[in-house]
Amino acid sequence: MMKKHRNPAFLANPSVLASIAFVLVVMTLMSGCSSRQPDGSQPEAGVYTEPIVGTWVHDPGTADSPLFLYIFKDYGRFDALAMPRDGAKPLSYGEWVTGTWAVQGTREYLLNGQVIRNDFMTGSHTALTVNETLVYDPRNDILFNRAHPAGVYQRFSHEPVIPPGLDASIPWD
Repeated sequence: MMKKHRNPAFLANPSVLASIAFVLVVMTLMSGCSSRQPDGSQPEAGVYTEPIVGTWVHDPGTADSPLFLYIFKDYGRFDALAMPRDGAKPLSYGEWVTGTWAVQGTREYLLNGQVIRNDFMTGSHTALTVNETLVYDPRNDILFNRAHPAGVYQRFSHEPVIPPGLDASIPWD
């Protein structure tokens, strides 16, 4: 004699069957709808650039010094400008840095150029030579100068441009 198998009671309930079917359909549809769009903060996959390329904010490490926005281009040029720590208190001078960078060793970059300072109060100009080596720390995604380790360069963007909305310009860029 053959036994007749009985269906469990919940399978006989049409609303349970409809709910299970609905969940399966939604999960199936969503499995093809998740894709990550590039946001521009990371370099494109397969395109190699040196880690220094991008926009960085340099804090020299002293409360009385301004911050500097550095832009390292992929063709070996860099530009920077001084920015006040407090936007409500503008600087009494303009300070720009320009020059070239080159790979000096593993994760090391040699910067050569000039710092140009324009004192707005006196109208005087001064120029100083830049010759320093920056080291890239991939674990923390920062740059630093071994001679001045208190001053750290924090990455702002992988794109070497002045950030949108920042009221700043570089005279020769």
